[in-house]
Amino acid sequence: LQVSAGIVIWAAVYFLAFAQLNAVAAMVDRSGRVASATGSAFIAGVTIAPLVGGAIVDAGGFSWLGGAILLLTIVMAVLVMLRIPASLASEHTPVTSASP
Repeated sequence: LQVSAGIVIWAAVYFLAFAQLNAVAAMVDRSGRVASATGSAFIAGVTIAPLVGGAIVDAGGFSWLGGAILLLTIVMAVLVMLRIPASLASEHTPVTSASP
C-alpha cells in the first residue's frame, strides 16, 4: 500500500510540476525554445536523479540523501532569488485591496 501511495503521489507531483514549468517557460519566451529546453532539462534530471540518489545512499545512508536534498534546495532557491529582477518581482505583487 505504501508503494502504491508513493507512486500515485509521485505521478501527481510530477504532472503538476511539469505543467508549471512549461507555463513559466511559455511566459518567458513565446517562441517555445525555452519551454523545450526546460522540459528537456526536467526530463534529464528525472532520469539522472535515481543514479545520483543511489550513489549518495550507498555512500552515507538516507540521512546523507536528506542533507543533499536540503542543500541543493537551498542553493537553487538562492540562485532563483538572485536572478529575479526587482522590476519583475514588483510587477507581480499581490493586490490586497479592491479598487472601487
